[in-house]
Amino acid sequence: MLNNSSAQILEIGDLQGNKGLLVQILNDDIARLLIPAVVYISLVMVLGLFGNAFVCYYYTFKEKNSTNTFFIVVLSVYDLLTCFITMPTEIAIIALYYTFVDNLACKALRFVNFFLAIASMLTLVAKATDRYKRICHIARPQMNM
Repeated sequence: MLNNSSAQILEIGDLQGNKGLLVQILNDDIARLLIPAVVYISLVMVLGLFGNAFVCYYYTFKEKNSTNTFFIVVLSVYDLLTCFITMPTEIAIIALYYTFVDNLACKALRFVNFFLAIASMLTLVAKATDRYKRICHIARPQMNM
C-alpha cells in the first residue's frame, strides 16, 4: 500500500519532461507544509487590523494631544500598514513559494516591509527619547507638537 508521498514520487517519476507540473506539485507540497504559518499570520493580521484601528481612533479622538499620544498613533499607523500590506503579501508568497515570479513586486514588497519596520523602530527611539527627556531632564526644553 502506498502512502500519499510515495504516490507523488511515482507521479513525479512519470512526468519526466513536464517541469511546470513538477514545480506546481512541489509548490503545493510546501504550501501544505506551511499552513500553520499562514494561519498564524492570518490571525495576527486580523487582530492587528482591528486593534491598531481602535488604537488610532482612541488616541486621535478621545485623548488629549501630546507627544506621547502622537508617537502612539504614528506607531499604530505603521503597524496598521504592516497588517494591511505586508502580511497579505507574505501569505501570497508562502502560497506561491516556488511559482512567485514577479521580481519587481517581490522587491517592492520587501522594501515596504523593511521601510515599515525601520520606521516603527525609529518611532520607538523617538518615544524613548521623549520619555528620557521628561524624566531625567525636567528643567530643559522638552519635545512638543
